[in-house]
Amino acid sequence: MSLRILCIGSPFGGDATAWAVGEQLIELGLPKTCEVRLLDRPGMRLLEAMQGAAAVLLLDASQDIAPGRLHRVESLDELQPASPRSSHGIGVAEALRLAERLGRLPARLSVYAIGAGATLPPASTLAALAAQLLEEIKKGRGQT
Repeated sequence: MSLRILCIGSPFGGDATAWAVGEQLIELGLPKTCEVRLLDRPGMRLLEAMQGAAAVLLLDASQDIAPGRLHRVESLDELQPASPRSSHGIGVAEALRLAERLGRLPARLSVYAIGAGATLPPASTLAALAAQLLEEIKKGRGQT
């Protein structure tokens, strides 16, 4: 089964953390059945990015988690709506909830929040996060 890895963020500061982890995953050598996409604040375009994928692993930076930590989101109810001050406008939570209501979630979806601060974590932290995710992917736990 192929896996589409969607890294949500922007090119600014800590919000680029998921992108950096996605790039590290590519460098580590993902299985050929995996595809990585870096998405800049996709809002409702997230539904398009998931379209046609049987399995999606979504990575998003979070300021609610200690920087450099990885948290597997067990339920869409855990996701916080986008802040009214956010440049994202409509965030991941809103887009995924809409996709769920429309019956457009992929058959297998895993969401991971990555703790981010104001700036990118050190390269060693990014590499460790990517290695941890790669192990999850290889064991099939990156796809629920």
